[in-house]
Amino acid sequence: MPRTQSSIRRDKKKRKLRPGETVRADGRYQFKYQLNGKPKFFYSWKLEPTDPLPAGKKPCKSLRELEKDLDIRSAICPNHDDDTMTVMELVQRYLAIKTGVKPNTRTNYNFVVNLLAKDPFSQK
Repeated sequence: MPRTQSSIRRDKKKRKLRPGETVRADGRYQFKYQLNGKPKFFYSWKLEPTDPLPAGKKPCKSLRELEKDLDIRSAICPNHDDDTMTVMELVQRYLAIKTGVKPNTRTNYNFVVNLLAKDPFSQK
């Protein structure tokens, strides 16, 4: 179902809020996500990294930076309870999320992966 113009959520600066993002009554931004079927939250006083920090508040990462960190962690290790992942699988998942890498860098990554594959440590 397409969203109508009135159903798009915005903050006080008229910026569109992404799914899971809300603004609390005290002005803090909140992001809600699910982990193992349980709701989890994190908060920030800034939506974007360039936003000014309210007076008297401690420095913090912006909400969108925190979301990006969460996306990277969940892409590398989707099941945090799973202890059966090998070092080689972890390296391969990490390299799968690396985008925009120059060809020489990609070649160097492959070289290291080949060295790691020969080492027994990669299967631990």
